Amino acid sequence: MKALRAALSLALIAVGAASAPAAAQDAAKWDVDSFCRIVQPLRHTPKERMPFMLWNVPLPRDGRLVEMRGDGSLRKAIDQLAAGGIVPTVEMGWEWTSEGAMAMAQTLQEAGRPVNILLPRVDLIEGTAYADCPIQVEGPDASRGGANRKWPCLALAEPEKTAEWLERELKPYRDAGIKVAGLWFDDECLPHPWNGCWEAQRSTEECRRAYPPGVLDTFDAFRKWADPLKAELFTKGTASIRGMFPGIRMGCYGDTFSGTDAHFGLDAQMPSAYANTVDLPRAFADKPLTQEAVDRFYFTNLLGIVSAANRSRAPGKLSIPYLSRYVPDNGDPRHAFPMGQAPYRELVRHILLRGTTSLYLFNLGYPGSSVSSEFSFESIEDVRVVYDELLERSEFLDKGEPMSFDGPTEAGVVWSGLRLKDRCLVRVATLGNAAGTVTIEAFRDTKRDLAVPVEGATYIVYADGRVQTVEG
Repeated sequence: MKALRAALSLALIAVGAASAPAAAQDAAKWDVDSFCRIVQPLRHTPKERMPFMLWNVPLPRDGRLVEMRGDGSLRKAIDQLAAGGIVPTVEMGWEWTSEGAMAMAQTLQEAGRPVNILLPRVDLIEGTAYADCPIQVEGPDASRGGANRKWPCLALAEPEKTAEWLERELKPYRDAGIKVAGLWFDDECLPHPWNGCWEAQRSTEECRRAYPPGVLDTFDAFRKWADPLKAELFTKGTASIRGMFPGIRMGCYGDTFSGTDAHFGLDAQMPSAYANTVDLPRAFADKPLTQEAVDRFYFTNLLGIVSAANRSRAPGKLSIPYLSRYVPDNGDPRHAFPMGQAPYRELVRHILLRGTTSLYLFNLGYPGSSVSSEFSFESIEDVRVVYDELLERSEFLDKGEPMSFDGPTEAGVVWSGLRLKDRCLVRVATLGNAAGTVTIEAFRDTKRDLAVPVEGATYIVYADGRVQTVEG
């Protein structure tokens, strides 16, 4: 395993006019050739491990995929991406066409790659299960600047209509003999308790009568009822899909409920862990913005998000966080801070050493994006480098149990690890500029003090107390 010989606080990304994320500074094209120039092939095979997925893949979504399939260039691109640990998804959104999606699915299957379908309809549940809701309540929506909207009565969902819609959309793949391995959603609308929904639900007697007693009495009671509701509706709305595609795995962006209980129908915890500039104004309202401070904030925040989801994951469920090194949703140039390369790579190490199954990389980089193709591909290469390190000891990723979900100490020391029966793989790091130590309990009654150098370190701790430093 190659330990990264750089302090976490090291800023490898210049910010401002010379910023790597800036599209104007792009030195790479949005194509597979540029991807392969920047994202190197994996040195260690992931074997049967679930591949990483990309939100944005440098391939078309429309009928051009049919042409690429015909001339062999699509199969070539799939093989090239797979060399870097990436398998493209069948994308059923944006400028997609059914012919293009089918061409991608068929070529993936012929190449021996898993067929994962991305269905990014943001109002999937709201637009199907509530499409014909008989009770619609007029009320303001904070997400629309307070403008009025019609809120469906959330207690009157019809998940069978979600099932009908999904069956219709996915039937062509079943009929074509496609063995769909994964179905990934991006539902971001109702049901949820926010933005005036609770107030609207309790504003009419007709809607109130549809709810169990006490649910609308307080916002906290309503939230406790509403928070898992989407997971429940997905459970009912996707049940028939398992019959269409035996063994399929499913999950939804931002869902941290489905992975907490075996009875939920979706299979994964999929928290959103983005280095998003929209979070910086509040976090640094009374503090100066520096790359070092921003890196520490991003690291602590994103690790905490993933750790909380992984800690609550039920046996047999998956952990597939959405992860991004830079999402510039805040357009103020004063906040144009991506996460530095060294801290991001360290973050990926710790996320993977806390029981994460795979990653869905929100990379952007497409033409017109606020992130350059160069930066997008470099952020993927960051993940590839760390993954390659850990694949050298893949038995820990495959069978290891997470040892820690704790955040950094006040001194900035953080550690993560995976435990087998006779040994542990442990990574230690510091978010500061000073070395330190950390005490870990590797096994019951086996505590060890581990040195934490500024550049971080990786150890194997054995059940008999021996400690081996993993050299880079």
